[in-house]
Amino acid sequence: MALVKWIGCLSSTAWLLMACSPAGGGSKDGAVGDSDALPSDRTAPGGGGQSSLPAAGGPSAAPSGDSPLPASGSGSNEQGVTPVGNVATASAVPCEVAAIVSEHCTTCHGATPAFNAPMSLVSAEDFGAAAPISRTRAVREVAAQRINADGGARMPPPGTVEALDQNELATLTEWLNAGAPAAADGCQIGAAVDEGGVEALLPRPTTTGTVLGPYEGWDEGVECYPFTAYQPGGGNKDTPYRVGTAVDQYIGFGFAPPWEGTRYVRAFRSVIDNAAVLHHWILFEEPSAEDDSAAEVIGAHPGGQMLHGWAPGGSDLYFTPDVAVRMDSSTRYLLEVHYNSSDPNAADASGLEICVSDTPPENEAIISWLGTDLINGTSASGTCTPRTSEPIHIIAGTPHMHLKGSHMKVTLERAQGETEVLHDEAFDFQNQRGYAEDITIEQGDSITTTCSYSAPARFGKGTNEEMCYWFALAYPAGALADGGFIGTLAHGENACLGL
Repeated sequence: MALVKWIGCLSSTAWLLMACSPAGGGSKDGAVGDSDALPSDRTAPGGGGQSSLPAAGGPSAAPSGDSPLPASGSGSNEQGVTPVGNVATASAVPCEVAAIVSEHCTTCHGATPAFNAPMSLVSAEDFGAAAPISRTRAVREVAAQRINADGGARMPPPGTVEALDQNELATLTEWLNAGAPAAADGCQIGAAVDEGGVEALLPRPTTTGTVLGPYEGWDEGVECYPFTAYQPGGGNKDTPYRVGTAVDQYIGFGFAPPWEGTRYVRAFRSVIDNAAVLHHWILFEEPSAEDDSAAEVIGAHPGGQMLHGWAPGGSDLYFTPDVAVRMDSSTRYLLEVHYNSSDPNAADASGLEICVSDTPPENEAIISWLGTDLINGTSASGTCTPRTSEPIHIIAGTPHMHLKGSHMKVTLERAQGETEVLHDEAFDFQNQRGYAEDITIEQGDSITTTCSYSAPARFGKGTNEEMCYWFALAYPAGALADGGFIGTLAHGENACLGL
């Protein structure tokens, strides 16, 4: 269970991704208490892409309350929280409540809020405070509404940490509706606890594709190397980058691979250092990047190609033995990190660990950009028609939009006239999850990506501008491209935007 807890806000597949919320802001639908009312344009997810993450869900109305709260002093270490005895009434809560909040909420709403969460939820006092932005209701009121919501408005966000089960939902809802009272002999809310100790490995996959967690034998013949943000000039990349104050700042960190020759990626594993200032990172193959350098970048990479990325809601990515991403020591790589910080002393060493093998796989994969840059209104569509005649296998896909993004639908139009729905889901900027796929594209087939927005939108990389991309991981590498002039100029040779 440790992996599922971690990816609540931390851990990619989530590739992405060029935007972030302003410092201290958070997306409108991204965290408990952000909005005075639930957004009206949110709908329950449809039956689109598949994922090994928990499915979206959650009841649409508060439970009837027929599950009374246990006595506040009945908690124990078996619940993953520590009884604190006669503590200040503004701090401790009933132990059953502490266990639920610790398990499902503190990854983002911990003592130091992370990933644009607007507040901590570690004490009864926190739940009694005024909700951010609206200031007309207490956090406990908005929290009760959000944990009982449907679709993308639900907390925890669908597909991140495990959803509350019915007993947990009833217990937490009743406590919130009762005024979120403190408990003198209760328990302290803390970080989620992995009761199982070392995480159990998944079985070795039997099909070609990707896995969102380590599996038995994934590390055979593998060495792992850090590619994380650093202060340039030191030669060893061990000093965290001095972020300071920053607003929508993109910094590119150059890397020469620490190996000789060609290696094949077996896993991309996220490294999250300073969650208070980080929103996302992307790894590019970038021949023009300079090793041991850090500088502002503008987000366009016509001479490079995206390899992987992370944003809130993402997860680590492990490849099955017969597929991998190629990385050569003869070229250079760029880690692009998006920062927002109000702390002049902030520093960060986020990025990823790249685990590689020297054994060539049967299939080499790469990410392609599908969707459109032509956005002007409440919806946008782009059609990808690959120029290759060979079969193409899509093994994962990640939707990406910004704050106004509300829904994405991806359809496959076969050359014979049939239509297949590949993805049909509500979108949440704070939960940019990836989906495992098993899709084969034949000659003459095309893929249409349609994005819906909660308000009129225009294209741009800024928080209040919009994007419409479905990042598709596919093999053979480079086959999922259409050679369009504009798409290639902006995003490199693996674009398939119909432009």
